[in-house]
Amino acid sequence: MERVRIGFLHQREDVQLRLPAGTRAWSDGRDWPLSGDWRLACSATRTGQIQQAIKVLECADLPLAEEAADQLRRAGLAVELRAHARGAAWPLATAPATWLLALPLGEPCAAQPGEHMLREQPWPGDDPLLERVRRALGDLPTRTAGIDPPLWHLQAPARCRWTVLAAEGTLALCDKDGRRVEAAGPLRFLVPQGEAARVGEVRVGIGFHWDHRETLAYEDTLEAWIEPSGRIGLINELDLERYLASVNSSEMTADSPPDLLRAQTVAARSTLLATRGRHHAGEPFDICADDHCQCFRGCGAIAAASDEAAQDTRGVVLTHAGRVCDARYSKSCGGIVEAYEHVWEDQAVPYLPSFRDTCVPDPGFVRPASEEAWRDWILAAESVWCNTEEFKLPPGLAFSDGFYRWRVELTRDEAAAHIRRTTGKAFRRLLDLTPLERGASGRLRRLLVRTDAGDFTLGKELAIRLALSATCLYSAAIVLDWEGDTLLIRGKGWGHGVGLCQLGATRMALEGRPWREILAHYYPHTALVAIRQAEAP
Repeated sequence: MERVRIGFLHQREDVQLRLPAGTRAWSDGRDWPLSGDWRLACSATRTGQIQQAIKVLECADLPLAEEAADQLRRAGLAVELRAHARGAAWPLATAPATWLLALPLGEPCAAQPGEHMLREQPWPGDDPLLERVRRALGDLPTRTAGIDPPLWHLQAPARCRWTVLAAEGTLALCDKDGRRVEAAGPLRFLVPQGEAARVGEVRVGIGFHWDHRETLAYEDTLEAWIEPSGRIGLINELDLERYLASVNSSEMTADSPPDLLRAQTVAARSTLLATRGRHHAGEPFDICADDHCQCFRGCGAIAAASDEAAQDTRGVVLTHAGRVCDARYSKSCGGIVEAYEHVWEDQAVPYLPSFRDTCVPDPGFVRPASEEAWRDWILAAESVWCNTEEFKLPPGLAFSDGFYRWRVELTRDEAAAHIRRTTGKAFRRLLDLTPLERGASGRLRRLLVRTDAGDFTLGKELAIRLALSATCLYSAAIVLDWEGDTLLIRGKGWGHGVGLCQLGATRMALEGRPWREILAHYYPHTALVAIRQAEAP
């Protein structure tokens, strides 16, 4: 049976564990029976080393990646080509392996707390080193050699990093009676079937407006490891379908309509298998447990309906041209689903296009073409699937009321402080904010920031959302107005808007649309395939 490893806790100096009776811990050939309350800590004798780099491209076409690497080396740039994710093959569908072409920056340095969990940041467009990379690549063809999509990053390079040298240290467990267990490497806990270990202070919603800590329950196998910074990380390893039963009700809630849970499960299964290892290359887990990858709140999120949704769709994935789809999704599209290329790489993905998310098909819809028209659309209500002003959400999703249309107010000084913090730009006074370019859903792609120290541009949508909020703005489908020194932000939707709209899919399910129809609506040009048992890659 397919297994998955989820990194759910990071950068901790100590962790509180409550282990059920019958739990066994083991490390390096030794094992111990454990139960009750334990404090896990580590004494790192040496932190790891991290290599910072520019990610030039991430590509599923190895000959193309090698050709790009050769061109850069001939231009005197010492790039490295690394295996990024191994890919996998199943009957009827595959997930391609990917390679990372990167330009190391300076010498490896000691890892700092939090460093390996930083989101990749866009590289400044006016950086001279980046311009050298672009000139060296020249007109390298964007051929795909049958790989769809090729996962280009040429137009959206980012800072990346990888571990050069692992941290070393000792993991120690102590209980209130003074008992002590020590391990000089990964420490694994096998939880008895039907039981769960509880882990305290797990951070949920990292970097977003619901960021908080909870005590969560986990079953099957836990693994503690020493992260590059010398701090503790925890991994939960369990069967793929059990993981998905948690994801469908962590991303949504277990009292959501059954067909919504089934659609969510298929999207999450597809995304995991298509991207496994890609977003956390070099770390000992497949995927993280938060919004950066997919929400996973442990076994406490699982209800009977959650398990049924996973079992009823067991092994089913979305495919395009025989490849498992990277099936992106967000909470609310706001009425128009966004296209992949307007949020991430500047490359269309056939199964992640933009379209109006209407209750009734509207082929005559004319997309707003001016800033004034987008303003009118964002401020207005429409009859679209995710208009929560038109329908009542299930009780467990009531927190999502108010995210179809919303408003936020910031003082000029608050907005300036957020922009300085997220961009590193030095200025005293924020003068104005001017939309320059929008995506197909009205989400801002480029925003001109005028200051007393000069002008600069922000983009794409996530950079704009981060810069206009202490956490992260709900969406980039926004209009901006000044009322004196108060910035009024009015917007639509929640999240990037690409792929399945979770609130729209919820309404479709509430109105009796089956999960297959929901998936066909949000992922056009795809086929549903039951891959079942995985084969060796």
